[in-house]
Amino acid sequence: MKKIVAFTAAVFVLITCLPVLAVDVKDPYTLYVNGVRHSGPEPVVFADKKPFLGAATLAELLDATWRIEEDASGAVIRGEDWELAVRVSESSARLNGRAVDLGAQVFEQQGIIYIPVALLGKSLGMKTVGDPLTQSLFLYKQGGTPRDRLDDKTEEQREVLGPTRPKDPGGPVYIDGTNVVITAGAAATPRITKLMDAPPYRLVLDYASAAFAGLTSGELPGGGTVVKVRYALNNPETVRFVIELTRPADYRLEQSDGGKVTRITIVEPTQRRFKVVIDPGHGGDDPGTTGASGRYEKHFTLELSRKVANLMKQVSWLEPHMTRQDDTYPTLEERAAFANNIGADLYVSIHGNAYTGSMRGTETYYYDNTDKAFASILHRHVVQAAQTVDRNVRQADFKVLRLTKMPSALLEVGYLSDAAEEKRMLSEEFQDRVAAAIVEAVKEYLSASR
Repeated sequence: MKKIVAFTAAVFVLITCLPVLAVDVKDPYTLYVNGVRHSGPEPVVFADKKPFLGAATLAELLDATWRIEEDASGAVIRGEDWELAVRVSESSARLNGRAVDLGAQVFEQQGIIYIPVALLGKSLGMKTVGDPLTQSLFLYKQGGTPRDRLDDKTEEQREVLGPTRPKDPGGPVYIDGTNVVITAGAAATPRITKLMDAPPYRLVLDYASAAFAGLTSGELPGGGTVVKVRYALNNPETVRFVIELTRPADYRLEQSDGGKVTRITIVEPTQRRFKVVIDPGHGGDDPGTTGASGRYEKHFTLELSRKVANLMKQVSWLEPHMTRQDDTYPTLEERAAFANNIGADLYVSIHGNAYTGSMRGTETYYYDNTDKAFASILHRHVVQAAQTVDRNVRQADFKVLRLTKMPSALLEVGYLSDAAEEKRMLSEEFQDRVAAAIVEAVKEYLSASR
């Protein structure tokens, strides 16, 4: 930062017409710039419930110098090729000679000229967010200079002012057109989840929290395809960055500086379709378990699987395939071979459970750790939709899971042996909810690969 011109010790003489403002300086707000705590030379204060920054702090944020007016009634903040002039008791300023509205009056207190923070958003293109709960004020730089915010400059003015020079954005993240650049304190590769089915379209980046020690929550406004980027400590182990987009898109990831810097470039979306095999358990000569009402499991699994397949057909990037379409019995080996031969991306085997005693709830099984992530997502969605007992995600050596080459899970939706649970499981309303939950789980898991 450039050296800030020293502030004179003289106390400003206020114009007699200046109203007395109720300024709360007992509990000044903490200032954060691009998510990083900033210790400015002056406190952030509030007057009439509006935040104000001292002239020296504002100059520091803008990499500028500043001085007081000779008549002690205002201040001038000057960058390399721009100038901002403010006067005490006035609610407008001059930015390169052009009048800009401040939204509130400039005032003086204890030798400090305070300028409304609204100036940063209205005229200088910075995002401002106040958080009364934590008494924090968040500022987000978007790059550029105050000079660049004068959209109505003449060609002569542009020539005089010269070409735009990008500024060092600082903070953990900045936006450069269709690029989002994230800088961590240590080497880290994010886990990226794509959520592109409906607006807001998002890329979700999860980092190990150790890579961003002391990071606070924040939000950075974008422009064009990138609407904004927000970030926060998602849990004690994870820092989450969410990139909001105007449209569905794909991305390209590049890392530099030993893995500390991640560049996400937004590109046109791929048109890949994912093959999902839906396996209605049992069938034909293998009826499966017999429910409390005497109805066979094989009928329940086929009905629910058909609903799942029909919903998947409505998602442009999902391609459902069923191991059986009717009351036939493909062997376990044939079911696995079917999925392997078509190059399936995902495999879901659907079942109903039974127990000689009283038992209810949903269980989900996986074979090895490569399947566990999908099984966990599937289980979470179905348990929530079924509104039944959570009987956990479990590991098991089921043949259809062991023989399939793609991520696979076997879902025991509920216990048909329990009369009350069977009645719910056989209802259209229940099956519709669970089918939708299965599809949402598939979308969530596969979105990371889109």
